[in-house]
Amino acid sequence: MVEPGDEPDHTFVRLQRNNWIKYEGSFNNDVKEGQGIAYFKNGKWMGNFRGGQPNGHGVFYDNTGT
Repeated sequence: MVEPGDEPDHTFVRLQRNNWIKYEGSFNNDVKEGQGIAYFKNGKWMGNFRGGQPNGHGVFYDNTGT
């Protein structure tokens, strides 16, 4: 769950943008917008999206065990 004050790891998300496996969440005019979850091979980003990209507050959950 995204909590107020949680800061996203913008560097990781920026590097992973082209490696998305799946997206679940809100759209506006076929663009990711609002709350959503982007799934990657090694985890997921839960947070805000704007203009189709992670934006603002969110949390990355690493499923690699590291």
